[in-house]
Amino acid sequence: MIIKKVSYTADETQFGFRKGRGTTTAVSLAHDVVKYMNNKDTPVYICSLDAQKCFDSIWHDGLFHKLTGKIPDLHWIFLYKWYRSSKAQARWTGELSSQFNISKGMRQGSILSPRLFSV
Repeated sequence: MIIKKVSYTADETQFGFRKGRGTTTAVSLAHDVVKYMNNKDTPVYICSLDAQKCFDSIWHDGLFHKLTGKIPDLHWIFLYKWYRSSKAQARWTGELSSQFNISKGMRQGSILSPRLFSV
C-alpha cells in the first residue's frame, strides 16, 4: 500500500533495483555502446556513479520532510515512528554497548528502501 503511494518511475536506463537488470547487464550494455561508437570513429565518454553505502547515509529528518504531503498522513506517521524508534547496540570484544538511536540510513533489504531513497 505504501509502495504504491510513493511515486517512483524508474528510468529505462536504470539498472539498480530492477528485476533482471544488474551490474552484468549494465557492463554488457556499456561494452556494446563503446564497440558501436568505436566502429563509427566517434569518441566515447563514460561517467560512472558508485552509490555504495548510499542507503547508510540517508538523513531521516530530510527524508520525512520530503515525504510530507506525498503520502497519506497515516502512512507518514507509521514510517516516521518506525524509523524514529530504530535503536541498535554494538558488541566489541564481547561487551555489549548500551542502546543508541539510529538517526540516518535506510532499512537494508526492505522493499520500501529503493522507493524511499528515490524521494
